[in-house]
Amino acid sequence: MKFENKIAVAWLFLGLCVLGAVAMPAARPARLVVDNRTGQTIELYVWRYSGGAWNWTYITTLKANYYTSVHNVKNGQRYRAYLVKSRASRFHTVRLVYNKKYQGKQDVWRVK
Repeated sequence: MKFENKIAVAWLFLGLCVLGAVAMPAARPARLVVDNRTGQTIELYVWRYSGGAWNWTYITTLKANYYTSVHNVKNGQRYRAYLVKSRASRFHTVRLVYNKKYQGKQDVWRVK
């Protein structure tokens, strides 16, 4: 095989590698879907280590009968739903499983 042919084959191989990388779908970030079925507004918190101490870190407020997604969650993370009206709390530990429809790992928490 001539040197020029080897260069052409190398460029072809490199081009196919680049095309393959571009065509591959990116992995979707793991998520927690929080579905508020409590009948009242909740505040959502995550248990995080920040600045030398563990604290409940506020994420969002969620009205009754609404849902939201929290992305980049990890297995074992703890979440807290604080029910504003009744001043009660509900807790959840993330357990990620692959979801075909979402094409990534997720957990669903129906807060009741």
